[in-house]
Amino acid sequence: MLTYINQSLADYQRTHSHKPNLLCINNLHWQMLQQSNGCQQLFDELASQHGLRVLLDATLSHPSFRYTT
Repeated sequence: MLTYINQSLADYQRTHSHKPNLLCINNLHWQMLQQSNGCQQLFDELASQHGLRVLLDATLSHPSFRYTT
């Protein structure tokens, strides 16, 4: 899960030429990320590095990124 998020983050940056600041993710994926050994800490470091906030959206089938002002 964390690998997918990290790759999606890099793809977003390449496509849009700037970093996203919002990760949109459904509750199930968020729970999986939190329960994976060490993933929560690694995600927290990644989020801190990139200034990411998390938006939980039960309608999403895949995590996605956005930039908001």
